[in-house]
Amino acid sequence: MSYFPFFIKIKGKKGVVIGGGKHAVFKVQKLLPFEPELTVIAPEMSEEMESLAEKKEQKTKMQNTDDRKNGSLTLCHRNWQESDLAGAAFVIAALSDAEENRRIAVFCRAHHILANVVDQPADCDFYFPAIVKDGPVTVAVSSDGKSPAAATYLRKKVENMMPEGIGAAVELLGAMRAELMERIPDFKTRTALFEKLLHKCLTECGQMSEEQLRIYMEELL
Repeated sequence: MSYFPFFIKIKGKKGVVIGGGKHAVFKVQKLLPFEPELTVIAPEMSEEMESLAEKKEQKTKMQNTDDRKNGSLTLCHRNWQESDLAGAAFVIAALSDAEENRRIAVFCRAHHILANVVDQPADCDFYFPAIVKDGPVTVAVSSDGKSPAAATYLRKKVENMMPEGIGAAVELLGAMRAELMERIPDFKTRTALFEKLLHKCLTECGQMSEEQLRIYMEELL
C-alpha cells in the first residue's frame, strides 16, 4: 500500500506525542520547525526531551510572544488519558509498550485522528519522511515505512544536491509573486520571468535584497 505525500499545514494545530524517550524526541525535533502546538505526555521524560522544552520556552520568551504563533511544546509528566487527544490534529504513539501504542492508534481511528505509531507500520495512518528543509523549501523522502535507512540515504543525496541559497531565493520570489501575477497575466511570460529571477538569485547564492531583485526584474521587463 502506497501513501500519498500530502504537505499539510500544522502550524498552530494541536499535536500529541505519547512517550518521552528517544523515539519521541526524534519526532518532536522533526515537528518543531513547522510550529504546531505540541503536548508530550509521559510519566518520565528523557533529558533530551526536557532540554527541548527548555530551549523552546527560552526561544518563545526571546520572541516576546504569548499567542503561540510560533508553536509551543508542553510536557505533561503523567500517563495519557483519552481526553488528552480531544481536538488533536495528529497523535504520535512512542511508548515502549506495543499493545498500548496499538490501543492509542485504535482510539485515534475511531475518533478520526491521524496517528503515527513508532516501529509499528501497520498501526500508522501516516509516516514521518526523511526531510531536507531550507526556509520555505521542504523536500521529503518516504519508503512507506519499509526502509527508513533507504529514505535517510536518499535524503543525504538530496541535501547534497540542494543549490546554496535556495531557501532565501524562494522567500524573495514569494514576496514578489502576487505583484507579478497582477502585472503579468500571461502564464508563460510570467513563468519565464520567474525562472530568470530564480537563476539570478541562485547565482548570488540567495544573497540578494528584495530591492536588488526588483531592480533586476525591471531590467527584464
